[in-house]
Amino acid sequence: MKRMLNCYFSRYNSIAIVIFSLKNNS
Repeated sequence: MKRMLNCYFSRYNSIAIVIFSLKNNS
């Protein structure tokens, strides 16, 4: 379960970084 959560968190984190950079650009 811990490994699953970690994988999900890393995936969500990468998406959040993309959204944040997009917001920063505009």
